[in-house]
Amino acid sequence: MANQEIIDQLKLLLDQQLPANLDLLQEMVNINSFTANPQGVNKLGELTIDAFARLGFSTDRIQATDFLYGKHLVNQCT
Repeated sequence: MANQEIIDQLKLLLDQQLPANLDLLQEMVNINSFTANPQGVNKLGELTIDAFARLGFSTDRIQATDFLYGKHLVNQCT
């Protein structure tokens, strides 16, 4: 396959995925994930986990030692 054909196919794929990814981004930035809002931090974390799970990532949630803060996300390498 010629390089230009690969580039064209990649552009088409990215153009097709753009609306859904912009919707996800908008949903993410509309969450109040300020450090002092653990519910918002955790909600954003769950959205992030879901988005990256589709790419094959496996993530653990680790509660911060101070419960005033949200959970940390740690990717599991396999």
